[in-house]
Amino acid sequence: MWDLDLDGERRRGLKVTLIYEDLPDGVLVAWAHLAPPLGDGLRKAYRQLLEWNDRFLFVKFGIAEDGRPVLSFELHAATASRDALREGLARILLIADLLLDEMAPWIWIGGRMPADDAAPRRNRPLLSADPRLPTRLEG
Repeated sequence: MWDLDLDGERRRGLKVTLIYEDLPDGVLVAWAHLAPPLGDGLRKAYRQLLEWNDRFLFVKFGIAEDGRPVLSFELHAATASRDALREGLARILLIADLLLDEMAPWIWIGGRMPADDAAPRRNRPLLSADPRLPTRLEG
C-alpha cells in the first residue's frame, strides 16, 4: 500500500492511496479522499456522486466507511503498466480539479476556497503526460 499526496492544477494536496494485490487475478486500486466525512446533506451528496458515476465512466465515486466521498479506479494487476497507472492518477487529479467548485462546500466551511499560494504544482509532469486525456474524461 502506498499513500500519495498529489497536486492538480486547482486541487492541492489530494490524498491518494494505492493498493496492489500481487496475485494472478489481483488488482491495483487507487482511491482519492475528496472531502471530509459528509454530514446532514448525505442524501444530496450521494445523489451527486451517482450522477458523477454516470458522467465519468472510467472512475468510480463512492463513500468510505468513515463517510468521506472517494474517487477510485482499478487496474488488473497482471496487466497494470506504468502508463496505465500514470493515466489513472492523472484522471483522478483532472476530475478533482474539474469538480472542485461543486465539492467546495464539502471541503471548506461555507464553501470558501483558500487563496492559492501560487506555489509550483508538484505533479505537472503527471498531468502533461497525455495532453489528450482532459478531452477523454467524460463518457
